[in-house]
Amino acid sequence: MLAGFFILVGALVVLHLISSDSSTHTASTPTPASNTPPVSLPDNKTIAQRGDEAKKLIAKCGKPDRDFTKIEGGQPIRHLIYRKQNVELMYSREGVPSWVLTGIFLANADENIDKDEANRRLPCAAGSIRTVLD
Repeated sequence: MLAGFFILVGALVVLHLISSDSSTHTASTPTPASNTPPVSLPDNKTIAQRGDEAKKLIAKCGKPDRDFTKIEGGQPIRHLIYRKQNVELMYSREGVPSWVLTGIFLANADENIDKDEANRRLPCAAGSIRTVLD
């Protein structure tokens, strides 16, 4: 199940790179370290209880500069871009009824950033930005 998740995230990153609006950036795709301990994914009930994370972020931080949904890898992926803070958040809802965060990038740069950096750049989120693995 964990390997399937990493394959899905990798495919989403590749599709995001291919369909990106900017053609002048370089991509960096993280590879899981071989000594990384196994991670337990939350079940769908736990994710559903967290609610629509995209809606909650917009309520806290206001309307993003760009908010669009594209079909990537056969599933809808929602992108929220806050340009001033240079943050792009990618949400998926495959298998769950609400949007859950699956990726955090520098806006239009396809360079991954971690949730701590995203929370620092978006203080309005009050530390609530977390990925599906958290």
